[in-house]
Amino acid sequence: MKQKLLILGLILGGFCFSLSLTLPMTVAPKIAAQYGEETVDWMINLYSLAVLILSPIFTLLFIKLDYKKMILINLGFASICNFLTAFVSSAQIICFSRLVIGIFQGSFIAAAGFLASSFLGQSKKGLAMSLPIIGFAAAPAVGTPILTQISAMTNWRDSFVILSVLTFGVFLLVLALASPTMPKKFVSVKGELTALTNGRFWLISLIILSVFGAFYAVYVNAATVLIQSYSFSDLSVAVALAVIGVAMYLGAQIGGILADKDAKKPLLIIAFSLLIIFAISFPLENFADVFVGIAFLTAAFCQISIPILQVRLVETVPKSSLLTIVLSQGIICASVFIANFAIEMINTNFLANTTLEFSNYTVGGVFAILSLIFILGFIQTTNKKRLSNS
Repeated sequence: MKQKLLILGLILGGFCFSLSLTLPMTVAPKIAAQYGEETVDWMINLYSLAVLILSPIFTLLFIKLDYKKMILINLGFASICNFLTAFVSSAQIICFSRLVIGIFQGSFIAAAGFLASSFLGQSKKGLAMSLPIIGFAAAPAVGTPILTQISAMTNWRDSFVILSVLTFGVFLLVLALASPTMPKKFVSVKGELTALTNGRFWLISLIILSVFGAFYAVYVNAATVLIQSYSFSDLSVAVALAVIGVAMYLGAQIGGILADKDAKKPLLIIAFSLLIIFAISFPLENFADVFVGIAFLTAAFCQISIPILQVRLVETVPKSSLLTIVLSQGIICASVFIANFAIEMINTNFLANTTLEFSNYTVGGVFAILSLIFILGFIQTTNKKRLSNS
């Protein structure tokens, strides 16, 4: 019973960090009405950059900390910063609070996965690593639509109050149930940094960047597109986000099952599917159902890929297992930043007269092409490695 509750706590922790990332996107119209669109962009981009740059630095500084303490630090700061977002009036402090939460997302996903591995066993490494990811993926199916609807009925700040309280509840659950679990003896800053000199690590990272970039090219402006282009009501937006979230949850579940098996076929299916999805999107640009459907499918495929790829990262650089997972989370958030930036550049500089969804599909299509190129490269290097070993 204790183990099941702890598993629930690790899943809910991922759930809370996912909401911390996506909630500013889905309540963007409400925040923009009060502070302007520039503040929303800063909230999203600072969070993403923090996960990419500052989270790995935090991980290296506290590399010898046991996983329980690391998780508690992550959850504690996330709860405090969501509380600040809810109650302070300064746009600068709100943006700073998003930056701080971003610092702790990557290390939470990594520490939670390794804590789960310590009591589930190495034979279930894929399942253990997927637990916080399952929570991360479940949030858009349940939490995001509910909090988005609460924001529509009351005030956008109320949703951050609820998120802060929920995060603190998870903090108390982990505090009560988790046992201190130290990193492996060979863990060191020097060892963790070996990932940066490994070419295969960077190739897997590029796959993560391109697959998630294809998804976030659609999702990052989903609420805005559905309201402005298709005249969705707040309730309809919440339902659409729930549908997309279900895809993320199912994808994470499937990815956790496939993570301990051969990766080539699933990754190829993902790459070719993304290409087909964006190839057919342009002729059907004016249909709301198509937009939601594309978001649904890309959400499923990116979540299937991440447990598979994270297990490959750990196997590729075993002495840098913690940092590689943290960096993979940073790369996911980098895809948010790059997709958002590319869409903005297209709309303002290159194709100013086009619709926002056309820009979304264009950026998503480029990421889909890149994902196929990188996945083919990964398969080729895997085959060469097997031949050299034999």
